[in-house]
This record gives sequence, structure tokens and C-alpha cells, in this order.
Amino acid sequence: MNLISNEGRETVDGRDYLLFRITPADLAKAKIDHERVFNGLAWIDPDTMKIVKLKGRALPEGNQRFPMFETMRASIDKTHFFPVSTYADDVLEFPGFNIRMRMSVRYSEFKKFTSDVKISDDDEISIDSPE
Repeated sequence: MNLISNEGRETVDGRDYLLFRITPADLAKAKIDHERVFNGLAWIDPDTMKIVKLKGRALPEGNQRFPMFETMRASIDKTHFFPVSTYADDVLEFPGFNIRMRMSVRYSEFKKFTSDVKISDDDEISIDSPE
């Protein structure tokens, strides 16, 4: 479960959006229940009240780490807003080492109840020791 607080309005690319902060209501309970919760910001179109952008990360981070990501959403069928892209470029900090993670995901050709997935590597994985 998350708590949502109004952060006001923000103009992005000449458009005005409502901005909301989303934080875990009980991170300790989510960890015990093995649930993922979102911690970040949501941009909402004031005319349609649809989410157009999310920026944040999944929590809690036990042995796993999750990058800060940004997902853009758009109207696909003039009724529903779906993700069209997700981007992350973050350093995941583990005990004893860090890993830089970059990912770019594009969603396309939406079809009801079907999907095709293609995963490709663009760069080598880099592992850095913490300073």
C-alpha cells in the first residue's frame, strides 16, 4: 500500500500536469509480506486524470536492487493510457561492489492478450568497487 501526496503542478514540454509523490505506507510490512511497492513521482494529465509519467523505484531492496526508472505513458486507443517507454541509468549498490545498470524498453504494437519479447544487449556490463 502506498501513500499519495499532492506536490502541486509541473509544466513539461509546455503542458501542465498534476504532480503526486507516492511513498510506501509501511515498508517493513511490505518486506515481510514479500510485496513490491513504488516510491517516486507520478505526473497526471489534469484533463483525463491519466498517469502520463512515472519516475521512481521499486522497494523494498533485500538481496535485490532496483534502478531508478522513468516510464512514459500515452493514449493507445483514445481511452486507455499504456506504457510506451521505460528508461533507467543507475548504479545499484551491493555490499562490496556496485553495478551500473542501463536499460531502455520500448513498448509497441499493443494487442489484447498477446506479446512478443526481444531482449538485446547494447553494452558490456560494468562492475565497479565502491569508493
